[in-house]
Amino acid sequence: MQKDFTCSLSGSQKEKKECDESLSEKLFDLLVSDAAGAHSTKRSSFGAQARMEDTQLLLANGHFSKVSIKLADDIFYKVQNVGHVKKVQSELFPAAKKQLLLQIQNLPISEKKKQEWTEKIKSIEFGGTDCSAIRDPKQSRLAQAFTANAYYMTGENNFYICPGISAQKPNDALTTLIIAHELSHSIGPCSEFYSKAGGKESQKTQYPLKNLVACLRNEKSIQAKYDFGKDNFAVEAIKRPFLKAGFLDRDKCNQDQTNEVVPDWLAVETVASLLVEKYKNTDRITAIKEITSGWGYICPTGAESDVVSSTGRFRSHPDMRSRVNKIFLQNPKIRFLLGCPQSKTSGYCDAIVDRPVKSVFGIVKVSPDNVEPAVNKEAAK
Repeated sequence: MQKDFTCSLSGSQKEKKECDESLSEKLFDLLVSDAAGAHSTKRSSFGAQARMEDTQLLLANGHFSKVSIKLADDIFYKVQNVGHVKKVQSELFPAAKKQLLLQIQNLPISEKKKQEWTEKIKSIEFGGTDCSAIRDPKQSRLAQAFTANAYYMTGENNFYICPGISAQKPNDALTTLIIAHELSHSIGPCSEFYSKAGGKESQKTQYPLKNLVACLRNEKSIQAKYDFGKDNFAVEAIKRPFLKAGFLDRDKCNQDQTNEVVPDWLAVETVASLLVEKYKNTDRITAIKEITSGWGYICPTGAESDVVSSTGRFRSHPDMRSRVNKIFLQNPKIRFLLGCPQSKTSGYCDAIVDRPVKSVFGIVKVSPDNVEPAVNKEAAK
């Protein structure tokens, strides 16, 4: 190694000690930067006196690389909430699967399709916390540990929850929603297209829940958008008769927000049923606390565009606030638990009709699944 990295053998013991301490500190900084993938090749972290070839030589050193990888792995596993991951695997994941299977039986689809979707959901396994498959190639393994995400891997048929979610300790209701959303991707609009084998198909394909898709496109719901490569996505989507009617463009499925909002809807139906069952014999205040603590955690402080991201690209995932307000908070079971009156601005998509329904919201009018949670009658008036 070049002498820029060495401490002079001459000089006092104090000078040698200070030099060694400084060198050790710089080496550790470089090690951490390398482990985190944050090291810059534009300049040396050893200061103006160090040469770039010295830094590159160190980074290429086999022993240094092993230490760097071990450091990254150690931090990666330490930031994980092991208890939460275990609970997801042993309790929340199985519970979400079981309830989603029940929700499928209530959907307005053929018995054959119900069986197909049931077998699909049953076959999905918990894959763990390795989210490298969806990691940006430029992102380090350590940075991956702080990514709050989860995903369903189509080819493997596995569900993964990234360490960043567990590290932030979401409550059971929100975690279940995340799980159910990802599981629902396996039976969502795009999965239907991916599963078809060979042959030429019509570009305008009908998803089994066509009326749900049409409803979610409605301006009284979340108004799911479609990427036409233009600025007026919402207007264009409403103008296209086949989209408005609930059909999907097979070749551009991932450019359609219904690929996210349909799993959102299925996940909310799943969580709402679990919450009603959980709190049917308890005070409504307890349910309100769990719901608000979970969803307050994911609501952004400021509104974002439902169509265009900060980079100017089409947003395949609608703004989180819209997803909460237009889908989650429109579910009649959730409104029942929260004690909310009928919505004046939005509607609930029931998957039966092709437009949002407003008559199902009233607390007095609707008792979900004939379940009567113990509520304050005065507050419910």
